[in-house]
Amino acid sequence: MNINDLKFKKFRTFDGNELLINLIGTGPLFSWAWGLEKPTRIITNTPNEDIGVRFKVNGYIHKGLVYIFINSKDLFDIYYTDMELNIKKSSKDVNLVELLEVLDHEIERVNSPFNN
Repeated sequence: MNINDLKFKKFRTFDGNELLINLIGTGPLFSWAWGLEKPTRIITNTPNEDIGVRFKVNGYIHKGLVYIFINSKDLFDIYYTDMELNIKKSSKDVNLVELLEVLDHEIERVNSPFNN
């Protein structure tokens, strides 16, 4: 499945800049270890209302793109794609407290209960 096949209307809008600042600002060691590049907001036509964020990673486990959306339950849905935008894995219904840890386990760490 390709990331463009997702029905983006099912995701809640939010301020993508806020998420990117918090994600990168609170975990600079994580973003450095992941080889995080090109953080980008996935925008709508309304200012400060994004449907998601995307960034490129070069981690030990995942190399490609990571997409983060907020679903209708106000939880995060995360999609890990290759550079051709094919979805390789996903983490759904992740709460804010777990977000950084789940991302780190899927991108960089080897021994983890989150890696299947």
